[in-house]
Amino acid sequence: MHKENRDGTTLWYCSRRQAGGCRAHVKLHQDQHGVLDAQGDHDHEPPQYYRTRDGQFVRY
Repeated sequence: MHKENRDGTTLWYCSRRQAGGCRAHVKLHQDQHGVLDAQGDHDHEPPQYYRTRDGQFVRY
């Protein structure tokens, strides 16, 4: 998820919004005490990750 602040709100949106057009998001008051809008349905499968021996996560 990516975060954007504007107009007194905080918008969290799917990282595939720009590349794949996914419209999943949550819009909050900037004080984080109320949800203004939400669309939780992603239009893609979740990304696949594996964990390396040193504990890092790599997307494939």
